[in-house]
Amino acid sequence: MSLPWRAAPDDVLASRRLANEGIGAGQAGDWEAAETFFQQAVTACPDDVRAHEHYAESLWRRGEQQAAMAELEEAISLSNGDSKQMVRLGEMHLAQGQMELAKQRAEEAIALQPQLAPAWALRGDALQALGESRLALASYHRALSYQPLFPQVQVRIAEVYLAQGRPQRALSTLDALAAQLPDGQASGQLWFTRGLALKRMERYNDAIESLLAARVRSTESVDLLYELGDAMLLAGDIAGARSVLEDAQAFDAQHPASRQLAVQFAQRAAAARQTLR
Repeated sequence: MSLPWRAAPDDVLASRRLANEGIGAGQAGDWEAAETFFQQAVTACPDDVRAHEHYAESLWRRGEQQAAMAELEEAISLSNGDSKQMVRLGEMHLAQGQMELAKQRAEEAIALQPQLAPAWALRGDALQALGESRLALASYHRALSYQPLFPQVQVRIAEVYLAQGRPQRALSTLDALAAQLPDGQASGQLWFTRGLALKRMERYNDAIESLLAARVRSTESVDLLYELGDAMLLAGDIAGARSVLEDAQAFDAQHPASRQLAVQFAQRAAAARQTLR
Protein backbone atom coordinates (compact mmCIF):
# COMPACT_ATOMS: atom_id res chain seq x y z
CA MET A 1 0.00 0.00 0.00
CA SER A 2 1.51 3.31 -1.04
CA LEU A 3 1.55 6.26 1.34
CA PRO A 4 0.11 9.64 0.28
CA TRP A 5 2.68 11.90 -1.36
CA ARG A 6 3.99 14.64 0.91
CA ALA A 7 6.32 17.47 0.00
CA ALA A 8 9.87 17.14 1.25
CA PRO A 9 10.98 19.88 3.67
CA ASP A 10 13.22 21.38 0.97
CA ASP A 11 10.21 21.77 -1.30
CA VAL A 12 8.26 23.47 1.45
CA LEU A 13 11.13 25.86 2.17
CA ALA A 14 11.55 26.61 -1.53
CA SER A 15 7.85 27.35 -1.88
CA ARG A 16 7.86 29.68 1.10
CA ARG A 17 10.96 31.47 -0.15
CA LEU A 18 9.37 32.01 -3.56
CA ALA A 19 6.11 33.15 -1.98
CA ASN A 20 8.00 35.69 0.13
CA GLU A 21 9.73 36.93 -3.02
CA GLY A 22 6.30 37.30 -4.59
CA ILE A 23 4.96 39.23 -1.62
CA GLY A 24 7.95 41.56 -1.81
CA ALA A 25 7.44 42.11 -5.53
CA GLY A 26 3.76 42.84 -4.98
CA GLN A 27 4.54 45.39 -2.27
CA ALA A 28 6.93 47.05 -4.70
CA GLY A 29 4.14 47.21 -7.28
CA ASP A 30 5.69 44.66 -9.66
CA TRP A 31 2.69 42.36 -9.93
CA GLU A 32 3.96 40.60 -13.05
CA ALA A 33 7.03 39.42 -11.13
CA ALA A 34 4.87 38.61 -8.10
CA GLU A 35 2.65 36.34 -10.16
CA THR A 36 5.70 34.52 -11.55
CA PHE A 37 7.06 33.92 -8.05
CA PHE A 38 3.72 32.66 -6.77
CA GLN A 39 3.34 30.32 -9.75
CA GLN A 40 6.83 28.96 -9.07
CA ALA A 41 5.91 28.52 -5.39
CA VAL A 42 2.89 26.40 -6.37
CA THR A 43 5.06 24.33 -8.70
CA ALA A 44 7.71 23.83 -6.01
CA CYS A 45 5.14 22.62 -3.47
CA PRO A 46 1.72 21.79 -4.93
CA ASP A 47 0.17 21.25 -1.49
CA ASP A 48 1.29 24.60 -0.06
CA VAL A 49 -2.01 26.27 0.79
CA ARG A 50 -0.61 29.79 1.09
CA ALA A 51 1.15 29.56 -2.26
CA HIS A 52 -2.17 28.78 -3.96
CA GLU A 53 -3.84 31.59 -2.03
CA HIS A 54 -1.24 34.18 -3.06
CA TYR A 55 -1.24 32.94 -6.65
CA ALA A 56 -5.03 33.26 -6.73
CA GLU A 57 -4.86 36.89 -5.65
CA SER A 58 -2.23 37.75 -8.24
CA LEU A 59 -4.32 36.14 -10.98
CA TRP A 60 -7.43 37.98 -9.79
CA ARG A 61 -5.56 41.26 -9.85
CA ARG A 62 -4.57 40.65 -13.48
CA GLY A 63 -8.18 39.91 -14.48
CA GLU A 64 -7.85 36.13 -14.74
CA GLN A 65 -10.97 35.56 -12.63
CA GLN A 66 -11.69 31.93 -13.44
CA ALA A 67 -8.08 30.85 -12.95
CA ALA A 68 -7.95 32.79 -9.68
CA MET A 69 -11.08 31.12 -8.37
CA ALA A 70 -9.76 27.70 -9.35
CA GLU A 71 -6.54 28.35 -7.40
CA LEU A 72 -8.48 29.48 -4.36
CA GLU A 73 -10.73 26.44 -4.55
CA GLU A 74 -7.56 24.31 -4.54
CA ALA A 75 -6.33 26.17 -1.45
CA ILE A 76 -9.66 25.52 0.29
CA SER A 77 -9.46 21.84 -0.61
CA LEU A 78 -5.91 21.55 0.71
CA SER A 79 -6.81 23.34 3.94
CA ASN A 80 -9.87 21.14 4.47
CA GLY A 81 -12.08 24.20 4.37
CA ASP A 82 -10.50 27.42 5.58
CA SER A 83 -13.37 29.76 6.47
CA LYS A 84 -11.52 32.98 5.57
CA GLN A 85 -10.59 31.57 2.17
CA MET A 86 -14.24 30.63 1.67
CA VAL A 87 -15.21 34.23 2.33
CA ARG A 88 -12.66 35.46 -0.20
CA LEU A 89 -13.96 33.01 -2.79
CA GLY A 90 -17.47 34.22 -2.04
CA GLU A 91 -16.35 37.80 -2.64
CA MET A 92 -15.03 36.70 -6.01
CA HIS A 93 -18.37 35.06 -6.81
CA LEU A 94 -20.12 38.29 -5.82
CA ALA A 95 -17.86 40.33 -8.11
CA GLN A 96 -18.79 37.94 -10.93
CA GLY A 97 -22.51 38.44 -10.28
CA GLN A 98 -22.91 34.92 -8.86
CA MET A 99 -25.03 35.94 -5.89
CA GLU A 100 -26.33 32.53 -4.87
CA LEU A 101 -22.82 31.06 -4.90
CA ALA A 102 -21.56 34.00 -2.85
CA LYS A 103 -24.31 33.41 -0.30
CA GLN A 104 -23.51 29.69 -0.23
CA ARG A 105 -19.82 30.33 0.44
CA ALA A 106 -20.71 32.78 3.22
CA GLU A 107 -22.98 30.25 4.88
CA GLU A 108 -20.35 27.52 4.58
CA ALA A 109 -17.86 29.81 6.32
CA ILE A 110 -20.39 30.67 9.02
CA ALA A 111 -21.04 26.97 9.65
CA LEU A 112 -17.32 26.53 10.32
CA GLN A 113 -16.79 29.76 12.25
CA PRO A 114 -20.10 31.29 13.43
CA GLN A 115 -18.51 34.47 14.79
CA LEU A 116 -16.58 35.37 11.63
CA ALA A 117 -17.75 38.92 10.93
CA PRO A 118 -16.59 39.08 7.26
CA ALA A 119 -18.66 35.95 6.52
CA TRP A 120 -21.80 37.64 7.85
CA ALA A 121 -20.89 40.77 5.88
CA LEU A 122 -20.56 38.72 2.69
CA ARG A 123 -23.90 37.04 3.37
CA GLY A 124 -25.44 40.50 3.76
CA ASP A 125 -23.93 41.70 0.47
CA ALA A 126 -25.23 38.63 -1.38
CA LEU A 127 -28.71 38.96 0.12
CA GLN A 128 -28.86 42.67 -0.68
CA ALA A 129 -27.86 41.92 -4.29
CA LEU A 130 -30.64 39.33 -4.38
CA GLY A 131 -33.17 41.92 -3.24
CA GLU A 132 -33.54 40.55 0.29
CA SER A 133 -32.86 43.82 2.12
CA ARG A 134 -34.47 42.79 5.43
CA LEU A 135 -32.37 39.63 5.66
CA ALA A 136 -29.30 41.54 4.48
CA LEU A 137 -29.76 44.08 7.26
CA ALA A 138 -29.97 41.28 9.83
CA SER A 139 -26.71 39.78 8.52
CA TYR A 140 -24.96 43.13 8.62
CA HIS A 141 -26.02 43.70 12.22
CA ARG A 142 -24.83 40.19 13.06
CA ALA A 143 -21.42 41.09 11.59
CA LEU A 144 -21.30 44.21 13.77
CA SER A 145 -22.12 42.17 16.87
CA TYR A 146 -18.80 40.37 16.35
CA GLN A 147 -16.83 43.34 15.00
CA PRO A 148 -18.35 46.61 16.27
CA LEU A 149 -16.13 48.84 14.13
CA PHE A 150 -16.59 47.57 10.57
CA PRO A 151 -16.82 50.67 8.34
CA GLN A 152 -17.64 48.78 5.14
CA VAL A 153 -20.60 47.11 6.83
CA GLN A 154 -21.77 50.28 8.55
CA VAL A 155 -21.87 52.09 5.21
CA ARG A 156 -23.76 49.13 3.71
CA ILE A 157 -26.34 49.39 6.49
CA ALA A 158 -26.80 53.08 5.71
CA GLU A 159 -27.24 52.24 2.02
CA VAL A 160 -29.98 49.74 2.93
CA TYR A 161 -31.76 52.34 5.07
CA LEU A 162 -31.51 54.78 2.18
CA ALA A 163 -32.99 52.23 -0.24
CA GLN A 164 -35.82 51.67 2.25
CA GLY A 165 -36.65 55.38 2.24
CA ARG A 166 -35.18 56.03 5.70
CA PRO A 167 -32.60 58.80 5.05
CA GLN A 168 -32.59 60.06 8.65
CA ARG A 169 -31.67 56.56 9.90
CA ALA A 170 -28.99 56.34 7.20
CA LEU A 171 -27.56 59.71 8.24
CA SER A 172 -27.44 58.82 11.94
CA THR A 173 -25.69 55.53 11.10
CA LEU A 174 -23.03 57.32 9.06
CA ASP A 175 -22.51 60.10 11.59
CA ALA A 176 -22.06 57.50 14.34
CA LEU A 177 -19.47 55.73 12.19
CA ALA A 178 -17.62 58.98 11.40
CA ALA A 179 -17.42 59.72 15.13
CA GLN A 180 -15.66 56.38 15.66
CA LEU A 181 -13.00 57.04 13.04
CA PRO A 182 -9.81 59.11 13.38
CA ASP A 183 -9.90 62.52 11.71
CA GLY A 184 -9.59 62.22 7.95
CA GLN A 185 -10.25 58.46 7.90
CA ALA A 186 -13.87 58.58 6.70
CA SER A 187 -14.05 56.99 3.24
CA GLY A 188 -15.30 58.58 0.07
CA GLN A 189 -18.17 56.09 0.06
CA LEU A 190 -19.22 57.24 3.54
CA TRP A 191 -19.30 60.87 2.41
CA PHE A 192 -21.12 59.95 -0.82
CA THR A 193 -23.84 58.00 0.98
CA ARG A 194 -24.14 60.76 3.57
CA GLY A 195 -24.61 63.26 0.74
CA LEU A 196 -27.39 61.14 -0.73
CA ALA A 197 -29.14 60.94 2.63
CA LEU A 198 -28.96 64.71 3.09
CA LYS A 199 -30.20 65.27 -0.45
CA ARG A 200 -33.21 63.01 0.22
CA MET A 201 -33.91 65.13 3.31
CA GLU A 202 -33.81 68.27 1.10
CA ARG A 203 -30.78 69.62 2.97
CA TYR A 204 -29.14 70.51 -0.31
CA ASN A 205 -26.28 72.71 0.91
CA ASP A 206 -25.24 70.09 3.46
CA ALA A 207 -25.52 67.45 0.73
CA ILE A 208 -23.21 69.47 -1.52
CA GLU A 209 -20.64 69.71 1.28
CA SER A 210 -20.66 65.94 1.78
CA LEU A 211 -20.56 65.18 -1.94
CA LEU A 212 -17.62 67.55 -2.42
CA ALA A 213 -15.83 65.70 0.40
CA ALA A 214 -16.60 62.44 -1.38
CA ARG A 215 -15.18 63.81 -4.61
CA VAL A 216 -11.89 64.63 -2.88
CA ARG A 217 -11.63 61.16 -1.33
CA SER A 218 -12.98 58.97 -4.13
CA THR A 219 -12.07 57.91 -7.61
CA GLU A 220 -14.05 60.12 -9.97
CA SER A 221 -17.35 58.56 -11.04
CA VAL A 222 -20.21 59.77 -13.17
CA ASP A 223 -22.73 58.86 -10.46
CA LEU A 224 -20.96 61.10 -7.96
CA LEU A 225 -20.76 63.93 -10.47
CA TYR A 226 -24.44 63.55 -11.29
CA GLU A 227 -25.53 63.61 -7.65
CA LEU A 228 -23.34 66.65 -6.95
CA GLY A 229 -24.62 68.51 -9.99
CA ASP A 230 -28.21 67.68 -9.14
CA ALA A 231 -27.78 68.87 -5.55
CA MET A 232 -26.24 72.12 -6.79
CA LEU A 233 -29.12 72.64 -9.20
CA LEU A 234 -31.66 72.01 -6.42
CA ALA A 235 -29.77 74.46 -4.17
CA GLY A 236 -29.90 77.11 -6.89
CA ASP A 237 -26.16 77.08 -7.67
CA ILE A 238 -26.57 77.29 -11.44
CA ALA A 239 -22.91 78.00 -12.22
CA GLY A 240 -21.67 75.16 -10.03
CA ALA A 241 -24.23 72.77 -11.49
CA ARG A 242 -23.21 73.71 -15.03
CA SER A 243 -19.53 73.05 -14.30
CA VAL A 244 -20.15 69.67 -12.65
CA LEU A 245 -22.61 68.67 -15.37
CA GLU A 246 -19.95 69.35 -17.99
CA ASP A 247 -17.55 67.12 -16.06
CA ALA A 248 -20.19 64.37 -15.90
CA GLN A 249 -20.86 64.54 -19.62
CA ALA A 250 -17.13 64.48 -20.36
CA PHE A 251 -16.81 61.42 -18.13
CA ASP A 252 -19.74 59.55 -19.73
CA ALA A 253 -21.83 61.29 -22.34
CA GLN A 254 -24.34 58.41 -22.36
CA HIS A 255 -25.06 58.35 -18.60
CA PRO A 256 -28.91 58.45 -18.50
CA ALA A 257 -29.35 60.46 -15.30
CA SER A 258 -26.75 63.03 -16.35
CA ARG A 259 -28.42 63.42 -19.74
CA GLN A 260 -31.74 63.97 -18.00
CA LEU A 261 -30.12 66.52 -15.70
CA ALA A 262 -28.79 68.33 -18.78
CA VAL A 263 -32.36 68.54 -20.09
CA GLN A 264 -33.57 69.94 -16.74
CA PHE A 265 -30.73 72.44 -16.74
CA ALA A 266 -31.59 73.61 -20.26
CA GLN A 267 -35.26 73.97 -19.29
CA ARG A 268 -34.40 76.02 -16.20
CA ALA A 269 -32.03 78.22 -18.19
CA ALA A 270 -34.72 78.81 -20.81
CA ALA A 271 -37.25 79.66 -18.13
CA ALA A 272 -34.80 82.11 -16.53
CA ARG A 273 -34.20 83.82 -19.88
CA GLN A 274 -37.97 84.07 -20.46
CA THR A 275 -38.39 85.70 -17.04
CA LEU A 276 -35.79 88.36 -17.86
CA ARG A 277 -37.62 89.41 -21.03
